[in-house]
Amino acid sequence: MRHIGVLAHSADGAALCFLEMVREAGRRLGAHQHPEITLSILPMAPTLEHYERNDLPAVKAHLSRTVYRLADASCDFFVCPDNTAHIALELPGEPLPPSLPQPSAASVAIRVRNASATARTPRRSKLLYIVTSGGGERVR
Repeated sequence: MRHIGVLAHSADGAALCFLEMVREAGRRLGAHQHPEITLSILPMAPTLEHYERNDLPAVKAHLSRTVYRLADASCDFFVCPDNTAHIALELPGEPLPPSLPQPSAASVAIRVRNASATARTPRRSKLLYIVTSGGGERVR
């Protein structure tokens, strides 16, 4: 089973993400069966001023500290359940550890949709919008 890293930027989003990972694993794999999950969080307060000034490289530098912690914990990949932080993380510049990939929200949404389409029980197709500061990206 893979080791998942959670870059927690907002406590509420990370807590919900963690609980859903554990619950979904239980539904798919059986009670009390879930992957190893490492969650790391730095205080959000230092980034708020950077967001206000649109200084996303400073936000990326702050979040990168957590990414390196997750890499040091030997996570196979990481997720960042936040609706803004990914914009900073995807900026060019100092690379994040190449040993620790971050799947894009769009690629995850497409995989979930494809998995739903091939499941035994037919499900209604849903349209998912991934919203960023630049508007919505339509994923089918």
